[in-house]
Amino acid sequence: MNQYRQLRQQHIVELSLKSMDRTIDVCRTLRATVISLIRLGVHPAISNPIVCSKFVKQVCYPKALYGCKLWGKLTSTEWLMLERTQHYICTNIQGLPRRTRSDMCLPMIGWFSIESYVDEKKLLFLGRICNLPYESVSFRILIRRVNDLKYNDGSHPNLGFTVDIMNILQKYDLSTYFDNFCETGRFPTPLVWKRIVKTGVAAFEIVDWTRRINFDDDFVAFKTIKKAYVPHSAWTVALKHPNQTSTLFDFCLLFKQICRKTVRMSTEKHESLKFYKYLCQKIGSEEVVRMRRLALCISDMSQYREDRIASGSKGEGLYMKGSDFDIMGNDSTIKVYE
Repeated sequence: MNQYRQLRQQHIVELSLKSMDRTIDVCRTLRATVISLIRLGVHPAISNPIVCSKFVKQVCYPKALYGCKLWGKLTSTEWLMLERTQHYICTNIQGLPRRTRSDMCLPMIGWFSIESYVDEKKLLFLGRICNLPYESVSFRILIRRVNDLKYNDGSHPNLGFTVDIMNILQKYDLSTYFDNFCETGRFPTPLVWKRIVKTGVAAFEIVDWTRRINFDDDFVAFKTIKKAYVPHSAWTVALKHPNQTSTLFDFCLLFKQICRKTVRMSTEKHESLKFYKYLCQKIGSEEVVRMRRLALCISDMSQYREDRIASGSKGEGLYMKGSDFDIMGNDSTIKVYE
């Protein structure tokens, strides 16, 4: 009973009434949980980034963001803190440089903003309430709050879950479903509502991301290799052929050298053709063609790793840069820095 009261006070009631303290605690918990997971072996040197992201989403996010469905309106500073925490996680599980833009590293793994994650949880919570029996307390409270909001003459401020959820419904263009519920009492089933919410949130985030990168000169080159908001083909190919991951990076390193070192063009081209034939035999020609298109993008990541080795740096603090691949003839070795 005491544990339940403590849990209720911490996540639901929040007696301090200071959302900033709660946000700081959420950021610390999220980072600490992810770091613990990474130390267990869930990082790019061992697992594919797509696999790492699933572990983080299923283990770390529910723990750190427990009760987020009942959060009130957060300030822009608090959202910035949460987004920075997610950016830290996203770059680490992909082995990307720490200063990689969020609009670059998040699409590489198919993640959306953490604000959309919280909004999604609130919308799903609304769906569960609307599907409760009419005599349930939660259902009756929701109807009462909606009526108060609808007929409020401005004599008292509108705060709380109802106002927040109405704004979220308008944000993702889902107000029609709730308006229909208020008129007819009918609401989509939980499974159908979950599909609707995920589709609406994804559509909004993708449109917003497309608008941002189209008006930013830093994304001119990035747009040529990343046109869809899905996990990067480098990660999907490596996930499909895990035994050929090191060969993929070797191929990208050689392709990078061909493009940037024209003096040694003949030798590098001869070596790359050997790798190209080897990949066609092991993976398939269609996958190799896709990999060649991605080579320049991945070579930038490889260049960063080479620079880290040349500078003698092995990471700072709890950052793990994943694996570094060195070409040694036809063999490849993986060096993991912790």
